[in-house]
Amino acid sequence: MPGSGRITLRFPQSFIDQLEAQAKVRRVSPARLVMQSVDALLNDVIDTDVVFRRFDRSDRRMARLARDLDILTEMMGTWFHFWFAHTPRLPPADRAAAAADASARMDMFMAEVAKRLRATNRLLDTLPKDTDPPPSPSPATVESDGDSTWSEAK
Repeated sequence: MPGSGRITLRFPQSFIDQLEAQAKVRRVSPARLVMQSVDALLNDVIDTDVVFRRFDRSDRRMARLARDLDILTEMMGTWFHFWFAHTPRLPPADRAAAAADASARMDMFMAEVAKRLRATNRLLDTLPKDTDPPPSPSPATVESDGDSTWSEAK
């Protein structure tokens, strides 16, 4: 090249082996690969394809997280609904004993959640990876009297 200079660099043999392997994969000379790499570094060249692939991957991860959060929210809402619908209120005389037992039961519950989080077999892993949006409720599943409780479709 006209006006080009010469620089001699010394690299460890492991680096030279990596450089030669990468140059072979890209079908360029090691000197050309070094020149392209230094040029990209000096000119702040960013491989937009790599950036877009990373954005796409992040976007898919965010979509999965949003889906998982929706599932967990619905599961908790359903669980609360059934808990309140099928658990009678305690008489005032039994409330003190229940409050004393609640702390121990909460500790057991949290220990079980921690155990499940450490496990490799999780509930969300058993669900389908792609789900269609839930259908809008039909008139048979929504009560018309403004009550906030849910009803079974007939």
